[in-house]
Amino acid sequence: MERADLERAFDWRPYQSGAGRDYGLSEEALRERLHLVVDGRVYTGFRAFQILLLYNPVFYFTVTALIAAAPDRAALYRQIVVVALVLFFLPAFRPIGEKVYLRVARNRGRLAAGSSCGIGEDHEHSAT
Repeated sequence: MERADLERAFDWRPYQSGAGRDYGLSEEALRERLHLVVDGRVYTGFRAFQILLLYNPVFYFTVTALIAAAPDRAALYRQIVVVALVLFFLPAFRPIGEKVYLRVARNRGRLAAGSSCGIGEDHEHSAT
């Protein structure tokens, strides 16, 4: 996600930096899940991921490309993309999203070996 943060809207820090203490977050909690601080409010796990997407213009360009890439007369394709996005951001989807998130988080070492992020206090939005 840090690579997709083209506008540098977030202050990415390793969880080992200790910055999470300012928000009452233990190193163990930071190690297990993503934490995002926006205006003093802490989001974790799947919800933090959703917020990261909403703050990132790369997400909007990707969605636009998915919708625009549909061949002519592909209304069903467009409808599926739009419905999937709406469902993804509905609160009712969070339990499913959280389960998927936890599975990915547990296996993140295989996906991006050696990477981690932490909470920063210098920016309006911070991610761990």
